[in-house]
Amino acid sequence: MEFFLTSAGVPSAVAAKLSRDAAMLANAPTLRHDPFAVMGERSRGGRTPSEQAAGVPVPALVLAGGASPEWMVETGRRIAAALPRGRFRLLEGQGHVVPPEVLAPVVVDFLTEPASAPAR
Repeated sequence: MEFFLTSAGVPSAVAAKLSRDAAMLANAPTLRHDPFAVMGERSRGGRTPSEQAAGVPVPALVLAGGASPEWMVETGRRIAAALPRGRFRLLEGQGHVVPPEVLAPVVVDFLTEPASAPAR
């Protein structure tokens, strides 16, 4: 399990700790297959991720933590750019898991802003 976590950008020390966690170990058999089931070509109907995102007609907020690995931040930017009504927001100082007290106000702001608001 540690290999799959570090391959996804999880720091070695964190991956080692998570590899001893009972809840994570219960999910371990799925780790090898999950990325392929979710991100695989078959699940996208043969479309590229950008083509798939281009078909999402509703406003969408893509968030990334500023303390996350750069590839995660860049992926968030690319997804937001591919969405017709996508917005990207970087949460400075946050990692991949954002505390609810930080996340909630950002989501509430997005959900309550007027539909005509300009993209940020």
